[in-house]
Amino acid sequence: MEIQAEVERLIHEIEVRRAMLTKLLKDLRAAREASGWDAVALVRTLELARNSAAAENELKSMIVNAHLSAERAASAAFLEMEADVRELCEHRGWRVDGQWPRLYVERAVHLEVDDKTRGVVVGGVKLENFTKRGLDRALEGAVKALLPRGFEPERFIAQLSEAYDEVCGGRGREAPLLRVYRSLVLLAQPSGLWRDARASNFREFTAEQFRARLSAALEAGAARAPDGRELRLLPPIDPKDAMFIYQPSERRFAFVGRIEFRSFEERQA
Repeated sequence: MEIQAEVERLIHEIEVRRAMLTKLLKDLRAAREASGWDAVALVRTLELARNSAAAENELKSMIVNAHLSAERAASAAFLEMEADVRELCEHRGWRVDGQWPRLYVERAVHLEVDDKTRGVVVGGVKLENFTKRGLDRALEGAVKALLPRGFEPERFIAQLSEAYDEVCGGRGREAPLLRVYRSLVLLAQPSGLWRDARASNFREFTAEQFRARLSAALEAGAARAPDGRELRLLPPIDPKDAMFIYQPSERRFAFVGRIEFRSFEERQA
């Protein structure tokens, strides 16, 4: 019957609009926090709603106006973000190095901002929440993971020298830092991983954790292996094969591509 087809189409249109409005309402509420609105999340949400064919003309007009306001707020938030990050880190007592829009928090956590795409990456993870609270949570989690409780600089250097020897086969020479890092990750794994190599048995050891622990050990003056060999950090042959590491003796970050442990006699030779 013709009336049946018409009613079915009507029901379909109502359901499409209801689904669109339900999602819009949910996303708008998710962008609201106790400290205010996440302007970037609002822009994304309202842009999708603005382009939706399910929005009525009057509602679409309201969405367009809200989207313009959110765009202005998002632009202002990104202009103020550097000050927000530095203020947050000062309040937390975290050291900040580098130049905006690329910063290093606590000598290791990489924070990078792209104001063109409105993207913020903290510790290799792209943020979904751009409020001060969202930044605080992301940085807090990344910083807490850098050093284990009871970190012992001398023990870390001993582990690093063991990983270095694994790469060099017991013959002292310059070794690629990334290969030593890989060896260190393998040495850090629990014995259970080799009986059952599943994700739950893998012990994470990120590049940021490695950078932080190496810098912390050097700042503590720990640069000798248990057998007396001294650690040396060397520049890379190719920057893509290096890590950007804070070097306390020079009070700056530098690319490190190779390392070696050498005895006093070898240094004098």
